[in-house]
Amino acid sequence: MTGHHPLRLMTLVRFFLLLACLVPVVAEAKQDKPNIVWIVSEDNSAKWLRIYGPGGAPMPTVERLAKNGLIFNHAFSCAPVCSVARSTIISGCYAPRTGAQYHRKQATVPMPDGLKMFPFYLRKNGYHTTNNSKEDYNFHPA
Repeated sequence: MTGHHPLRLMTLVRFFLLLACLVPVVAEAKQDKPNIVWIVSEDNSAKWLRIYGPGGAPMPTVERLAKNGLIFNHAFSCAPVCSVARSTIISGCYAPRTGAQYHRKQATVPMPDGLKMFPFYLRKNGYHTTNNSKEDYNFHPA
């Protein structure tokens, strides 16, 4: 895989290895509702992942999840910087509608009144949610 940043690739590999350790625990739990594992990576490209093409890096655990799950085959980021994209995904709102269109180091904005982030709705429906990575969404407490 020439031309790729080894540090980014190693970070991605470590993340998926950690995820692989958690999959057997989740698989044993009896659930009435489907499990949701939402994997988002930054500075990534579909061409780097074998689930999107034979030239990508092999990730057997992710491939097993994908085989029995849902893969977004035609999805694009709404923003060229990570924190703006995260703000959009977690809130469900296009960043300029909430004022969160700037990179977090430039400006954060108050959470709009009444806006609940996606995990709120999952918890309301009996799901346990966690974020084991970045939580900077360009919003600050009102």
